Amino acid sequence: MSWRPSLKHALLLTTLGSPGTTHGQEPQRAGADTDALLEERISESLAEDLSVDATDIEVRVEDGHIVLGGQVSDAAHRERAERIARSLFGVRSLVNGIR
Repeated sequence: MSWRPSLKHALLLTTLGSPGTTHGQEPQRAGADTDALLEERISESLAEDLSVDATDIEVRVEDGHIVLGGQVSDAAHRERAERIARSLFGVRSLVNGIR
């Protein structure tokens, strides 16, 4: 059985060491608009795919790092949602916390 990080841990991993982060300063967020577009594209792609019920899937993006959360009915839907998200340009990493 492999270890899977919790959503809280995944978000921590994606924010530690982010480019532009210096001690005592807010991280540079030049990619905030890009993150919003990527989040929208992932959400739309999930909603358009007839093989996945994306109603309860949450998508979070920070600096191109994706965290998927929420619930689906089975492992096949969980894996399909991950494949859909990973297939989009701009995804730097992905943590699948879908249950």
